[in-house]
Amino acid sequence: MNVSGLAFSGRSALALVAVLAVSLLLNFVGIGYIASGFVGQRDRPVGAERLVTLGARSLPPDLRRGITAALDQRKDDLRSASRGVRDARLALFAAMRAEPFNADAVRAAFADLRGKLAATSEIGQDAIVDALEKATPETRAAIEPPGRRR
Repeated sequence: MNVSGLAFSGRSALALVAVLAVSLLLNFVGIGYIASGFVGQRDRPVGAERLVTLGARSLPPDLRRGITAALDQRKDDLRSASRGVRDARLALFAAMRAEPFNADAVRAAFADLRGKLAATSEIGQDAIVDALEKATPETRAAIEPPGRRR
């Protein structure tokens, strides 16, 4: 693979493709999440139930409800974090289109986007931990990896 005079081959090319694929996947998830806020009922809380359903189908229903409740308490933080991801993505695309091209600016925009995505993930992870702290041992024992049946 040859990108703007940089040659990538073997493992480095595979690693680059993998990183770009993961980045693209995260961007699609972010776009889907942001778009879900603009479609449908306006009185629903920041799509928290949808996030829980998509991300935690293998969790027991009581735990999913706990996660939803924890996310509902942080809906303003979640909304702000989502706006941060959207703004970081827009800045990234602007840096990609800029003339003259500035590779350092694109790298910085990618780093900013990673930070915004990490902050958004942290909100969700905190909600899961909060729900786990309140869950019974029996509920936690019922947690199974996706695709695994007892």
